[in-house]
Amino acid sequence: MRKVNVVIAGTGGQGVITLRRIIEFAAFKDGVDMILGTEKLGLSQREGALDCCCRFLIKEPDEVVDERESLLSPTVCYGDADVLIGLEPAETLRNAKFASEKTIIIVNEHTIPPVTVWAEMATYPELEDILSSLRGFSDKVISLNATKIAEEEVGDAQKANIVLLGVALALEILPVSYESVKQTIEEEMRDVEVNLKALNVGYKWVRK
Repeated sequence: MRKVNVVIAGTGGQGVITLRRIIEFAAFKDGVDMILGTEKLGLSQREGALDCCCRFLIKEPDEVVDERESLLSPTVCYGDADVLIGLEPAETLRNAKFASEKTIIIVNEHTIPPVTVWAEMATYPELEDILSSLRGFSDKVISLNATKIAEEEVGDAQKANIVLLGVALALEILPVSYESVKQTIEEEMRDVEVNLKALNVGYKWVRK
């Protein structure tokens, strides 16, 4: 038996919840034994901070799992994330409380300063300072400007979340297969060809 804890963070409008649902639908297709998760919906339409958790339990064939060792909560404990996918640098750092030395952190370098920065009430940190702080939690930090890649190679900057999903699949850190994600996109999403292209772009970015 193994458990996989995934945290996805970003701002409303970046596709945080969409990304979570794709992963969960794909996990269902792959026969993952138990899937739990939770999300913040209140700010999802207002460019506010947004994060969600996905938890997966994978059993060995014929394995009997003690109920006390099963997934009992949809939320991930601080420091217990296996994967942290950040669609925005500062929001990734804000959710680094879920990370530890075991966590693989994938972060989009494209910044979206909050309203407090625009109002000159706060200063947005330098990107390298954010990445350096993330490396203080884990030495497995992978950063790329997924928004720029999506805009230049896919023609739609909003597909950055799918580019990051392709990166995670290429790293083989999610309990889902490329094929199940592809099928989920084909069955559940609009702009199928564009989304599949974004997925492939992220996948190939790692393979290169």
